[in-house]
Amino acid sequence: MTTVTTTDILRHPALLNATDGITLIEDGRRHEPKSVLLPYALYKKVREQIEDELYLMSNQKALNSDAYKEFLEIEEVIEDLA
Repeated sequence: MTTVTTTDILRHPALLNATDGITLIEDGRRHEPKSVLLPYALYKKVREQIEDELYLMSNQKALNSDAYKEFLEIEEVIEDLA
C-alpha cells in the first residue's frame, strides 16, 4: 500500500494514475487518512461488499437497537435463502 499526502497530489497529479495497488491519501497537515484509491479491477471485486456494508450502516442509523438486531437476523435468513 502506498501512502501519499494531498500536498503530494497537488504537486504531482500523476501519482493518482500510477497506482498498481491501494493508495492511501492523507491530509497534508494533520496526516489523517482522507481517501483510499483502489485499482478498478480490485474495486469491481469488492464493490458488492461495500454496497452491502453501506446498506447495513444506513439501516442501523434509521432503526433503534432492538429493531436493528431483528433486521440483522432477517437479513441473514434472506442471504441463506438466496
